[in-house]
Amino acid sequence: MHVVQQHKPTSRFLTPINPFLKIALSILLISFSLLIGQLPAMLLLVGGLLLMCSQLKIRLPLLAYSMFMLTLFTGLSALLLGNWPQAFFATLRLLAILLPVPVLALTTPPADLIRSLQAARLPSFLTLSLMLIWRFFPLMQEELQRIWDANQLRGIDLRRRPRQWFSGLIVPLIFQI
Repeated sequence: MHVVQQHKPTSRFLTPINPFLKIALSILLISFSLLIGQLPAMLLLVGGLLLMCSQLKIRLPLLAYSMFMLTLFTGLSALLLGNWPQAFFATLRLLAILLPVPVLALTTPPADLIRSLQAARLPSFLTLSLMLIWRFFPLMQEELQRIWDANQLRGIDLRRRPRQWFSGLIVPLIFQI
């Protein structure tokens, strides 16, 4: 079972957009989500973000886990607040805050981001640092996949043992890096 996959921009209409414009739009959308106080406007914002996210290839187990956690968040919020509409609105706000980030990250090729940073005449040390960080994530994903596969070969199923994630994934990852 593959847990992670290499970063490859998959969206057709979001990929050619300038990375700075994506960052600005993400900040603007997050700001709007904090200012909106009416349910129809929040539904419209989250619906648009979900429409953009539908262009991304998100794995079914990750999507199912996300839906489960959102349902759990909504239920706990409703129990604590004692108000289902307010809990639903809080869940929509959480979605509106979190969804712009994957849209930005998964639709921006690293080379385009670096070209944009160089065109903005940022200092070279800053551009190099951001490039190294951006390139580090796929390498870390590959290492996590190797460690996951090694655990699978040993007969250790970490999906059913979350308590062993630290000793089974994190510690080997730290020593590999």
